[in-house]
Amino acid sequence: MATEFVENLTRPNVGPDLLGPNSSDRCRWRCHCGHTWRTTPGNRVKAGPGCTKCRCAAKLSADQGGVTHYGSPSGNAAYSTVANS
Repeated sequence: MATEFVENLTRPNVGPDLLGPNSSDRCRWRCHCGHTWRTTPGNRVKAGPGCTKCRCAAKLSADQGGVTHYGSPSGNAAYSTVANS
């Protein structure tokens, strides 16, 4: 998750190393595809890693027999890719 961190909008002097998984600070994030969004670390942990655009695109791709990207349920920024067959 820290690799996608751009800035803390609530407390600009607090970076990802000082944010806990239940933090309510609003932060800006950028995914590996370049999409940006704002949410709290707590919401990211609950909703799963990554941006909603990539998750929606991955689901659409999977529904069409493409490639699915799975995030870790622990809320970290690790991704794996599984080809659908």
